[in-house]
Amino acid sequence: MNRLALVICCCLALVLPSYGQQTAAEALIEAQAICSDYLGIPETRVAQYNASVYPPDRDTMCMIRCAGIILGFWDDGKGSAAGRCPAVLPTVPTCNPADACAKAYFSFRCVLRRAEPTTPPPPTPPPTIESDKLTPEKYLKAQATCAKILRIPPNHLQLYKQGIFPDDAETRCLFRCLGIRTNLYSDTEGPDLERLHAQFAEDQPLEEFKAKAQLCMEANRPLVKDNCTAAYRNLYLCFKEHFNAFSLKHRQTLLNTASKGAENQADLLLYSDDI
Repeated sequence: MNRLALVICCCLALVLPSYGQQTAAEALIEAQAICSDYLGIPETRVAQYNASVYPPDRDTMCMIRCAGIILGFWDDGKGSAAGRCPAVLPTVPTCNPADACAKAYFSFRCVLRRAEPTTPPPPTPPPTIESDKLTPEKYLKAQATCAKILRIPPNHLQLYKQGIFPDDAETRCLFRCLGIRTNLYSDTEGPDLERLHAQFAEDQPLEEFKAKAQLCMEANRPLVKDNCTAAYRNLYLCFKEHFNAFSLKHRQTLLNTASKGAENQADLLLYSDDI
């Protein structure tokens, strides 16, 4: 593992003391995979990241920013978690370039310390449908994370909290990020119909669920111009009733979770028109 990865993992271990069954390094590998998928970074480059090779190109810089937001070691407004990890990440503000991706990347590069190389951990096995079941807590966290990554403006957040999701660039890309973040969608395969069925419609026959979804996605085909539009139309519009039903079913848990996280995540988003 190179020095950048070691710095990040050390900081993660201090900032986020528990990942359940995951180590800090495993959490980093998982976040790298999610962010690379969202950013369209090829698998060959992801393999480099998993081997702790982080070249100073634009894709890598934005991947580090995205992973940092997911794992909590980077915030566009506050910068790195240096204040909470002074022994690992001393603050060196003069070396930060102007944009957020470069700042996230170089805020680690400019504070590297000598470290003994170590062998990177093996990749974490992919989650199963059952183990990756969407919970209200995961649901809200994914929305808040995507809002930060995409820098969704406050006026849009207010619309979302009223159950209004306009067909515009910000909202379309929000749903793409949410789908990828929750393993319900990918750019190459579209909606994961079996996962969506297991999550939202177990009482409905699978083939019936798939047939209805395919009809909706086929109708959307002429209207899809880019990845964000595809996600908005094929995930949100085709499965809107299921997302709303999920919100209604977990209404109280969602509201309690949002209330508890209000200090650090003031603009949590809700799907249901009725919340």
